[in-house]
Amino acid sequence: MERVLAAMGTTLALTVEADSRADALAASEAALRAIETVEARLSTWNSTSELSLLNAAAVDQPFELSTELADDLSRAI
Repeated sequence: MERVLAAMGTTLALTVEADSRADALAASEAALRAIETVEARLSTWNSTSELSLLNAAAVDQPFELSTELADDLSRAI
């Protein structure tokens, strides 16, 4: 099964091989949900993503990071 989707300013092609169409569909849906979750947190193409909100926040104001974004940022440095 192949799916094409737009995420984070690019086009993604997702290919899943499984024993049955139902298994492939379930796996592709799980992958799609994971991509959407990461996009909601990290996309600079989406003004409402957590990273975009952090980037737009005033320097002198506290910004509470989610655990996930804090982990992403710590891995990036």
